[in-house]
Amino acid sequence: MKRILILGSNGYLGCPLMRFLEEKGYEVAGLDNNLRKRNVESVGGKSLTKVEKHPNTMAHDISKDALATKILVKDLQPDAIVHLAEQPSAPFSMISAQRAAETQRNNVVGTMNVLWAIREVNPEIHLIKLGTAGEYSDWIWDKRQIPESPRVKIDGWEIPTPRYAGSFYHFSKLFDSFNIDYACRIWGLRATDINQGVVYGHLPGTRLDIDEWFGTVVNRFCAQAVAGIPLTVYGSGGQERGFISIRNVMEAIELVIENPPEGYYIIHQLT
Repeated sequence: MKRILILGSNGYLGCPLMRFLEEKGYEVAGLDNNLRKRNVESVGGKSLTKVEKHPNTMAHDISKDALATKILVKDLQPDAIVHLAEQPSAPFSMISAQRAAETQRNNVVGTMNVLWAIREVNPEIHLIKLGTAGEYSDWIWDKRQIPESPRVKIDGWEIPTPRYAGSFYHFSKLFDSFNIDYACRIWGLRATDINQGVVYGHLPGTRLDIDEWFGTVVNRFCAQAVAGIPLTVYGSGGQERGFISIRNVMEAIELVIENPPEGYYIIHQLT
């Protein structure tokens, strides 16, 4: 039986993932600092559904206490860590200088603390880090040229796959990717970096946000349609993105858990 530690276990994905993996026979534990709930409430939002916390979730902020994070990893001895504990909203990161700084501090420093904990406790722990398909520019999406490889070769030199993010949130994810790649190269860690599409749907027990900051586009459109409100299309409506259902997310993450890479590897999760 594999032991799985889920960071961000009270979130939109973390909450149902705890139950999904437990039902599959995994031993699960979770850490969460309720950042998502606080941020949603700070902009006047609220989940339409009640969030059911898993009993194996502990309160902890990975971005503020590196030593405590290391101790928890040592005590729990996970085979894999699924890292979902990041501020997930691009619009929220663009509200103000304070929100931009909060986003990057929470996301980048939190991931850094997890990397150091893995290095010092057990370098064999498989880090599964939720990134975003938004690490790639609109041009790459339009050209359908998105490689699933950590590096490309140019004139004999290996360089990280070119990316170009579109918000302070997306750049925090991009910085994570470079830091994880670097840690894998110098410390011999194993990590899967998931560049995932926009998630839609709902599973029992998880939150459902529809506000303009945290309501993902399909969920928000569905709520607006039911309420008879015109859809809030962004710009000209011509932007293209990949999407994935929340059920597919659960299944895809389990496949990643069962197939750890050697070193650093990038995958894309789209329905």
